[in-house]
Amino acid sequence: MQTLRFESPIIGISPCKDNFVVGTENDGIFVASSNTYDIKLQIPLPSQLVPTGPPVFSKDGDFIWLQTGKSIQCIKPVQNAQFKQIDFDYQIKNVYPHSDRVSVVAVLENKEIRIARADENANPISFGPLSENESIISVLFYHRKAYIVIDAPKPYIQILDAQTFAKSGEIMLPNRSSNIYTAVSSEFGVVIIWSDGYWTRYTEGESDAISDGKVIAAQEYKLMQSHLACSCQDSVHIYDLKFDAELQKIENPSQHICLFSNKIVITQDRVVHIRDWRGVKPTTSLSLIGSCSKQKPREELVLQIQYDDDMKHPTTAPVSQETAVFNIKSLRHAVESVMEDKFVSSDARQTALELAEKEEETDLRELAKFQLLTTIPYSSVVRAIENKSFDTASMMLKKVEPLNSEQVVHLIRLLMSTLKENEVVLTHLITQPHNDSVLQGAITSLTAQEADSLLQFLSVIIRSRRQWKDFEASLTALDSATRWSRIIISSHLTGLALENYTTGLKMVQSELRNEQDRIHSAGNCWAILKNITGDKKSDAPPSFMYIVEKLQIPE
Repeated sequence: MQTLRFESPIIGISPCKDNFVVGTENDGIFVASSNTYDIKLQIPLPSQLVPTGPPVFSKDGDFIWLQTGKSIQCIKPVQNAQFKQIDFDYQIKNVYPHSDRVSVVAVLENKEIRIARADENANPISFGPLSENESIISVLFYHRKAYIVIDAPKPYIQILDAQTFAKSGEIMLPNRSSNIYTAVSSEFGVVIIWSDGYWTRYTEGESDAISDGKVIAAQEYKLMQSHLACSCQDSVHIYDLKFDAELQKIENPSQHICLFSNKIVITQDRVVHIRDWRGVKPTTSLSLIGSCSKQKPREELVLQIQYDDDMKHPTTAPVSQETAVFNIKSLRHAVESVMEDKFVSSDARQTALELAEKEEETDLRELAKFQLLTTIPYSSVVRAIENKSFDTASMMLKKVEPLNSEQVVHLIRLLMSTLKENEVVLTHLITQPHNDSVLQGAITSLTAQEADSLLQFLSVIIRSRRQWKDFEASLTALDSATRWSRIIISSHLTGLALENYTTGLKMVQSELRNEQDRIHSAGNCWAILKNITGDKKSDAPPSFMYIVEKLQIPE
């Protein structure tokens, strides 16, 4: 841990790239480096200027903005810096960096928002003022839009065009017993935080929360990617919001914080602490997927045929793999081995699971970090499909982040629009373990015609999976196709009948009847195998599938 000490109390800090600016009450502002742990520049303030809020770095680091009552000071971070003052009619409550990387947005006391630029006076573009029972919590920028978080009897997010402030949407927030405390944003999305620590996340084009969870109630929050740092009086807590899990607790009293990729800056009165934290490893999800997709030799399958004690009825024979070589050094290595080798035995998977549950041998934060690295954003999957990178999209679906109903139905429609190209990708989507409520919501959103087309495709999966070489994948496909069919039929039966879209329904029913016939044939096959005794034992083929083929009985 490195320490910087100041003679005047610290009023706030703001990051940009690897640097951060420190504002003090009486000694001006300082620019410091999180890598070299030193002060690169000191900018004293004119005696008539009294800071009334923390300094703010512009997105590109070319300017530092400081609020002083009814004006904002624009400062170029160089030696002998010049101050440019931009005046407003009302007291300034907060200042936020604009997404254009050079401007800032000022929230005024009259509940109005104004843009300030370094090359001109206060920009006439504004939003507001709001009504008496509304208040502005935060001004955030995400995907070329401005998100104004507003607390009101019915709290909401007003979405504006980032340049013109023209209204482009609105998101209603849930009514809760606690008030909205603050909001933060990153490429991960817009995160609303209530005073009790409850949070919800919103992304572009979504009117409902993508995810939610609970963190510790704190006095300040900073978001970097999906990592949320919470500043408490006696400690700092860092969470991974993607898994709603606490990654690290730092025992360090704090007032203000800045989070970097592997450093965290913590202020306390007149002192700045620069500390390491676990951070994000440079390994990318795509590189891990590339290693997972490499062809690996399949281990030998061993068939065991067993009978009851009375030798009259055969029991189901377990098909298992030989024990895999599995040297577990840590939880991260265990998870990595399981994730990278799709042919690893079930015994090895169970061993990894048991180790993960033993707190004395593992650190669950390692698991959360590894999961973070191997989870693919929904937007990346859509982009791969649109770019016709179907093999990549199929691999991504195996590691995609948890999807909501709107995302699932969008993928269904996108894939079925060009079904001949997307058959494999759609099959991977169907065989993923979706949440029941998510799947129900997605299927309910389909039209009768779309439901009929999807039923037809599900019947094709049920029929074609019988020829698949991977026995486990074949069973998974049957289970998934049956599950989807059941939900579609229960949700759309009346609509399918009224609109005369019954082709898919008939095809699925036909294939399921064929499955019943195959089960009866398998029973007959066991009865035949039971009679292979004595000299005939040497004639028995080495695998069950080969016996079935010899006897010309459907597998």
